[in-house]
Amino acid sequence: MKVRLSFIVAVMCLLVLACSTGEKAVSAGAEMTAGVAWAKLSLDDAKVEAANQNKLIMIDVFSPT
Repeated sequence: MKVRLSFIVAVMCLLVLACSTGEKAVSAGAEMTAGVAWAKLSLDDAKVEAANQNKLIMIDVFSPT
C-alpha cells in the first residue's frame, strides 16, 4: 500500500513539473520566433546566402490535401 501511494505521489509530482515547464517553453518559443526574417529565394540562392552567413536553411512547405 505504501509503495502504491509513493508511486502515485511521484507521478503527480512529475505531471506538475511537466506542465509548469511546458508553459515556459511555449512562451520562450513565441519570443524566439518573433525575430525570424523569412526570405523568398531560390534554393541555389539560399545555399549561397546560408554559406555566407554560416547559417542553416529552413524550408517552409505547404501542401493542401
